Amino acid sequence: MRTQHPNLWHPIRFAIMLIVLAWTIYGVCYEPPTDIFGVIWVAMLVTALVLSPLFLKSTSVAILVIASIGDLFTPYAHLGNSLPAQLYAYGMLAYSTNAIIVATLLIYYVVNILLIDPPDPNTNPVAMVSMYAMVLLLGRMLSWSEKNNAEKLRSGAEQESSAGIGKPRTHCRCHSRCGDGRFVSSVVCGATAYRWQL
Repeated sequence: MRTQHPNLWHPIRFAIMLIVLAWTIYGVCYEPPTDIFGVIWVAMLVTALVLSPLFLKSTSVAILVIASIGDLFTPYAHLGNSLPAQLYAYGMLAYSTNAIIVATLLIYYVVNILLIDPPDPNTNPVAMVSMYAMVLLLGRMLSWSEKNNAEKLRSGAEQESSAGIGKPRTHCRCHSRCGDGRFVSSVVCGATAYRWQL
């Protein structure tokens, strides 16, 4: 699978997933769920995180959906427990999509935090918006950097290929001396080599 889908095994993305997973598990250990729905919610969130290197876009959307509807089933699914996974999902969607999707996600989050679901008085909405905007920007920067590196490698390979086309191929010693650029049969080559030896 690594050779068939090399982009799914990006080391930076995998490391970020491990960090977010450790962050989420630490939060669960620090404040364990007290009801069965909280346990199910955590299990769904962790499963989506673990599968995210294989199914980046779909699991990122699933993480956002799980984090959003969790409040309907358990009080454990508050922002403090879902924040790491939400930041990860926003960053991975920014990485795997385009600038239009990034702008849409940012506008949605700003409208949601200011009008639809405002945070508690102890939370600074400006800081939250800045944090999500920074994650989206980092995701796009990672995507742009990867595309630029791929284009540089492709252009370098094309230059090497074009430089190799202009070099004449010599099948034997006499063929290089003939210099006509055509394939010379082994009989003619042998006769020519014998004549040069005389």
